[in-house]
Amino acid sequence: ALAQALNARSYCFGTVVPTASLDVQAQMVDAQSGNATATGKIHVQDHAEMKLRLNELAAQLGASGDQGKAIAQQGAASEKALNDARALLKAGKAAEAADVARSGLKQAPESAALRTVLAQAEQQVQQTKLEEQRKAADAARAQAMNTAAEKQKQLAQQAEAARLQAEKAAKERTAAVKQAEDAKKVAAAQQLEAAGKKAFAAG
Repeated sequence: ALAQALNARSYCFGTVVPTASLDVQAQMVDAQSGNATATGKIHVQDHAEMKLRLNELAAQLGASGDQGKAIAQQGAASEKALNDARALLKAGKAAEAADVARSGLKQAPESAALRTVLAQAEQQVQQTKLEEQRKAADAARAQAMNTAAEKQKQLAQQAEAARLQAEKAAKERTAAVKQAEDAKKVAAAQQLEAAGKKAFAAG
């Protein structure tokens, strides 16, 4: 009666049946006869997915019989690709999830749900790549610091070795000088002694 009062040729109503997920069905009804002229049905995991796939339901309602069946079959394939991509994304396999979503979009290019999952997967892939780059940079920085520390340690060891060598050389030079001085003193004493003996012998 309301549809006739509004001069509408038809009206649409739907049902959402919660199971472990959601079965969503819609019917287009002729306002004059009350007969259903078109039906559509999709199966979704949650309300968020339902919002993204309402265009599939609308496409089924607006299509002819055979075309509607084809759209429904395409929706089932799209749902499988969507579920597979979501499962891979949840398992941390973002790159594989993106590949599955892209493959699904080839069959259902208008799927907003697949585009959403693809965007999430690509974002996660990018984040993973950035995280790997950060870890690689941190590892390279740590390696550089370790190399610098090892080089500094080697330089310190070389400096200490040089210092000890210099001390040893200085001690050896000091000992040689002392030995030479002692030899000079002995030679001088011997000369004096010889001169004394000679003088004594000469009276």
